[in-house]
Amino acid sequence: MRCAKLLLLGGPVAQSQTDRLLGLSLELVAERNPYLLKAGGILPVRILYKNQPPSGVLVMALNQRHPTARVAARSDKAGRVQLGLSQPGPWLIKAVHMIPATGTADRQWDSFWASLTCEVPEGAGRQAPSTVQ
Repeated sequence: MRCAKLLLLGGPVAQSQTDRLLGLSLELVAERNPYLLKAGGILPVRILYKNQPPSGVLVMALNQRHPTARVAARSDKAGRVQLGLSQPGPWLIKAVHMIPATGTADRQWDSFWASLTCEVPEGAGRQAPSTVQ
């Protein structure tokens, strides 16, 4: 099952603008407004599967303009990751969660794919390291 989300900015950016839980089967939620970040800033993201935080899920962020600028981290017990978004531009944040299939003989696994697309505005900032944990 695919669960996609896009955060768009309409008008001036404000601290009060936040992402929110939509109730998708697998959902990525930005815990800070990405439009307030500078390149190199940290975006805290939470992943939830059926409103519960799965630990150990690999969450990866890819930048459209800078394909080598990618960062990944595994979710903690609270379903949280900290992503250092090193470049400005559009970012795709994605995760896959696999669970054993039940009640069927035709497959062994059910997969859930979540994505969150947003943009880090142009502007000077420190460079964040790109690491995979």
